[in-house]
Amino acid sequence: MKKILAIALISLPLASSVAPRAEAAGPPSATRHPGWTFKGAREIPIQGGGRVKPLDSFAREVSLFETGSRTFEGWDPVDMLFSQLSQPEAWETYPFIQIGREDVRRQLGIDEKRTRFSPRELMDNSVLAQYAMTGGRQAQVSAPISTAAKMDAREQEFRRVFERLGLFRRVVSGEAWTLIPTPPAKIEDTPNPWASIAEHGDATSAATSQGNELRLKFIEVVRAFQTSNEAKFDEAAAQVGAIVRKMSPALDAHEERKLSAETVYNRSRPFLLAWILYVCAALTWISSKVGPARAHKHVGRIALLLTISGLIVHAVGFGLRCFIAGRPPVTNMYESIVWVSLGQLVFASILYAIHRQRIIYIVSTVLGAIGLIVADSAPAVMDPGIHPLVPVLRSNYW
Repeated sequence: MKKILAIALISLPLASSVAPRAEAAGPPSATRHPGWTFKGAREIPIQGGGRVKPLDSFAREVSLFETGSRTFEGWDPVDMLFSQLSQPEAWETYPFIQIGREDVRRQLGIDEKRTRFSPRELMDNSVLAQYAMTGGRQAQVSAPISTAAKMDAREQEFRRVFERLGLFRRVVSGEAWTLIPTPPAKIEDTPNPWASIAEHGDATSAATSQGNELRLKFIEVVRAFQTSNEAKFDEAAAQVGAIVRKMSPALDAHEERKLSAETVYNRSRPFLLAWILYVCAALTWISSKVGPARAHKHVGRIALLLTISGLIVHAVGFGLRCFIAGRPPVTNMYESIVWVSLGQLVFASILYAIHRQRIIYIVSTVLGAIGLIVADSAPAVMDPGIHPLVPVLRSNYW
C-alpha cells in the first residue's frame, strides 16, 4: 500500500503529458465557460461509486471531494472537470486541493492559514513524500470517497490528501472517466465495471470497437472544449451519450428517467429552496404574532402559504431522491437530517390543522430551516451524494 502512495506522488506530474492541452497566454490559468449550459455533457451516463449516474453528479462529487466545495470559486463542476482534463498544467499550480486540518498543515510545514493548495505544492513537499513512503497505513488513491477505517482524525486527513491527489491524477489521465460499458459474458451475469477512456482492449472485439468509437468521439468533445466551440461541444457530447446508451442494455427507459431526474435534482437543489422558504415562513409567522392585530389574519395566510410551499418543495426533493436511489434516503447523516426535518413538518401540519396554534408552525419552520441549513452548508462533513446501500442493509425490510 505504501508503494501505491509513492506511485501517486511520482506519477501525478507525468499524467499531464498524456492529456490534451490548451494553449495559455501569460501565466497558466484555467479558462472558464460561464455562458455554457453543458446540457449534453451533464446527461452522459458514467459509472462510479457502485452505480451509473449522470456526468453532472460525477463532476459535483469530484469538485466536492477535491475542494470541499460544491462550486469551487464559482466554477460549474462540469466546466471544472473538463478544464482539469484539457488544461492540467493550469490546475497543477492552482490551489484547489483541500487540507482541512490545521495540525496536518503544520506538520507539512505549509501555510497554516490556507486551506487549499496546488498539486505541485503538495508533490514537492518532502514531509508528504516521506509519509507516502513510510507512514501511509492503508491509504488508497483509487476512489474519491474513503471507506471507513479505524484511524485517528489526523491520519484520516493525510489519507484524504493522497486520495484527492490521486483523484486529480485519474481525472487528468482519463482513468476516472469510466464511460465505456463492459457487457457481461452472459446476460444473467452481474454487470462488469465500466472501462475508462484511458483503457485499451482487444481491437477484434465488437465491444472494444464501440469503445474505440466512443473514445474518438470523446476526443472531439475535449477539442471542442479547448477551442471554446460550444455548438460542437454539445453535439459531440450528445453523441458520446448516445454511444454509451447503445453499449449498455441496462440503461432502459426506467434508468433513463432516473438519470434525467438526477440531473434535475442536482440543478434545482430543492432542499436549499425549501430552507429559504422555511426561513421566510418562520419570520412571517413571528410577525403575525407581534404586528398590528388587524393584519394578523392576512400575514398568517402569507405565512401558511410559505410554509406549505416549503413543505411541498421539501417533499418533492425527498421523493426525487427516493426515486433516484431506489430506496428511502435514510442511510447517512445528511439523508437522516433531511428526513427528520420533513417528518417534523408533516407532523406539525397535522397538529396545526387540529389546534390552529401559530406557535406550532413557528417552532417547526425554525427547526426545519435549521436542519436543512446544517445539511446544506456542510457538504464536506455530511456527504450529500447518492450512494448504493451497504450490503448489511440490502434486505427486503430496508
